[in-house]
Amino acid sequence: MADEGAAGLEVAILAGGRGSRLWPETASRPKPLLPIGGTPVIWHVIDGFAAAGCRRFAVALGHGGDAIRSALAELCRLDGDLELDFRRGRVDRLGEGRDVSVRLVDTGADAGTGARLRRLAAHLAGARVLLAYADGLADLDVGGLLACHRRAGAMLTMTVVPRPERFGRVGLDGDRVTAFAEKQPEDGAWISAGFFVVERAVLDRLSDGAALSFERDVLPGLARDGVVAAYRHAGFWQCMDTPAEHAELQRLWESGRPPWRRAAPG
Repeated sequence: MADEGAAGLEVAILAGGRGSRLWPETASRPKPLLPIGGTPVIWHVIDGFAAAGCRRFAVALGHGGDAIRSALAELCRLDGDLELDFRRGRVDRLGEGRDVSVRLVDTGADAGTGARLRRLAAHLAGARVLLAYADGLADLDVGGLLACHRRAGAMLTMTVVPRPERFGRVGLDGDRVTAFAEKQPEDGAWISAGFFVVERAVLDRLSDGAALSFERDVLPGLARDGVVAAYRHAGFWQCMDTPAEHAELQRLWESGRPPWRRAAPG
């Protein structure tokens, strides 16, 4: 079932990075376009939020932005059942495709993630938004994330997962995030899964610096201020930072039961 709260929120997606750890797979196309089951990973991210009832998306483009524009435009044109008229060279859609709109915004080829979010904010109308990266997949309970955010009365709620790897370490005190440090050594701590609820007040306090990093410059300060809540996600989550992780997501897709796929709203 769709979550009524999620249905009214816009989803901001950061999709401007270079994906250097995925080289050489990203030599010819940007990371958000790497396919899972023949479909770009960014579309799997969008589709996951759409299953929760989200309808409006804004994507912060950077490196490879033109390619992402073209790919999503083609998906929009070809979505759903089609009738191909070869004599006239025309493609007609049979019935309706996915009920979503996606705004594509150029936020600079080399801007930091915080700068991208700041530039995207002008295209986000709501007082509260959902935020995600273009390369992480999960069977996220968006309604549960929003409920946690409302209970906490936080300025930002971060989805965390218990995975001791090479990610930003999250310090927790109950359901409050007390510290965030980017890429600490392995120690079994909770890590950010890359799915957030963000209040407009956070967007408004972002500086204009082109190098501003959401992870290094924004999250640690908010955590120190005690305004970040944690939503513990116990289900499936997988980022796609390396060729091995890309291959694993493809393997899960080919299994016929990709664990990040949630039922469509009904």
